[in-house]
Amino acid sequence: MNGITILHQETAPSSLGSLQIIFMVTGISLAVASLIMFISSRYSRHDDALENAALATVIISLVLIVATVVTVCIPSLYEQKTQYYVTISDEVSYKEFIEKYEVIECKGDIYIVEEKP
Repeated sequence: MNGITILHQETAPSSLGSLQIIFMVTGISLAVASLIMFISSRYSRHDDALENAALATVIISLVLIVATVVTVCIPSLYEQKTQYYVTISDEVSYKEFIEKYEVIECKGDIYIVEEKP
């Protein structure tokens, strides 16, 4: 866009992707369920069955937690966003500017922006 000077650009830290959130929530839920099963097995007549089920749940939850850690270490699974530090000349319409860019922060005459999808 004419009238916009890019001073600097950087990749912004982004949030977790949906895959990591699903793994994390499922792993934590299964870990809590296995803890409840272990505690219940102490007060049940079917303690062996509950202990075996709890052990299986612990194994599955550990696999999911490891999968979460592994996927957090893979940057391509994140939604990467590039932020631009720009200045705007007087000839640029602010309305056109905000149609194309999302303003993250304004530091005097310098705008920190991201392109809108």
